[in-house]
Amino acid sequence: MARLAGKPRIKRRYPRVPMRALVRYRSSNVDLAEETRDIGLGGMFIATEMLDAVGTPAELRLRIPGREQELVCRGVVRWTTLDEEILEGRVPNLSGMGLEFDGCEEMRGELVRVFGERILPPDVITAGITFAPPTLFGGNG
Repeated sequence: MARLAGKPRIKRRYPRVPMRALVRYRSSNVDLAEETRDIGLGGMFIATEMLDAVGTPAELRLRIPGREQELVCRGVVRWTTLDEEILEGRVPNLSGMGLEFDGCEEMRGELVRVFGERILPPDVITAGITFAPPTLFGGNG
């Protein structure tokens, strides 16, 4: 059975979409390169058995499929999960860290460009607002 550390589950403001992409996570305690499992405008989940403490700030370097340059931003660990069965090799890797983005306007703009309405919060979609991804969050293309 998995253990969750950090905040209890609450409804997300931003939807998450499945995405496997290489992410470099670097904090004062941990430096790793792993895969994301999902991502949204508010944050991402990194699949890893090497966990950092909840509340830890970190630098994130993400390679979105189809984009040449990596995106760089700051994030904060909001929750972690570690499943003992994973360590014994009995189930697929579900251990990891949930991170909240801190700023990350360029990354958010690129996510809107790549995923469109699937990644926007429902209240924005139902308001009928038209988006121009390069200017939505200050990105330039």
